[in-house]
Amino acid sequence: MPKISQTVDAMFLNTDAPTKTETEKEFQMSFESMLGGVKQFMYGIVGAIAFSLLLVTASAMSMSVRERTREVGTLKAIGFTRNIIAWLFVGEALLLTLVGATIGVGGAALIYGVTDVSLFLPNFSQFTPTGGTLSATFVAAILLGVVAVAYSAYRVSNLTIAEALRRVE
Repeated sequence: MPKISQTVDAMFLNTDAPTKTETEKEFQMSFESMLGGVKQFMYGIVGAIAFSLLLVTASAMSMSVRERTREVGTLKAIGFTRNIIAWLFVGEALLLTLVGATIGVGGAALIYGVTDVSLFLPNFSQFTPTGGTLSATFVAAILLGVVAVAYSAYRVSNLTIAEALRRVE
């Protein structure tokens, strides 16, 4: 193989378009080394998107709790304790994140199970999420939902009946 490569390169050495003959494996290795910077760039973009989604989710969940302070006042007036009220909000967030995570992770597993991604990205034949990745994503989504609502639920559940009924947000 190296002798054939040298012969082909020697034939085109003194022409306007000299060649550099290499095996397919060498070509793929050089192509992947060129993608090193692109991979880091893509990881940065994915990280920024994930962080912005984290902020949007936390904001939406805490806003949902704050907008219902009058409901908290009403619940306290009819006898609900602050722990039960806080757990109602956390339970609602848990239910929403379970449904969302199931749809998201299940959809990703279905798409990657049905679609051969290597048809669209030829050098990324190993672009299939593993069960561990899907599980970690599912758990991270649930933790995000619960953590995003926990502080707001605790804060709102500690309001007195009068404060909760008077507050307009």
